[in-house]
Amino acid sequence: MCVPTRSVGTRLENAMRDMGEFIGLVAVVMLFGIPIVGVVGHYGYTAFKAWLEIGLKRDMVARGYTAQEIVAVLGATKGASEAECIKVLSDGYFSAEEIAEVMAARKQAGGAGSLPDVPPAKPVRQGAF
Repeated sequence: MCVPTRSVGTRLENAMRDMGEFIGLVAVVMLFGIPIVGVVGHYGYTAFKAWLEIGLKRDMVARGYTAQEIVAVLGATKGASEAECIKVLSDGYFSAEEIAEVMAARKQAGGAGSLPDVPPAKPVRQGAF
């Protein structure tokens, strides 16, 4: 005959004790893991977005777009302010005179909303790099 002994209860208690340690480990991982994933995801998204924007600017320069046309395209996609437009243009592609010319034309046109429509695509003349 098989009579249940106290060892069944002891095994169950040991399993519950081990499960308590596991639950504590999961809680600590969740406590620190979720914010880390959020921060990494945010900065990864920001870097990817900047990478795409730089690629767009390089392609537009390679296709022969003027500084004003590039500002028109970027302003249409971002709703860029004057400071943002200057920042976009001053990253090494355009001289100070070209930037001043574009900003003067922008002010004369009445701000970002009044810029001419986005220009048509131009053929690539050379590689972007």
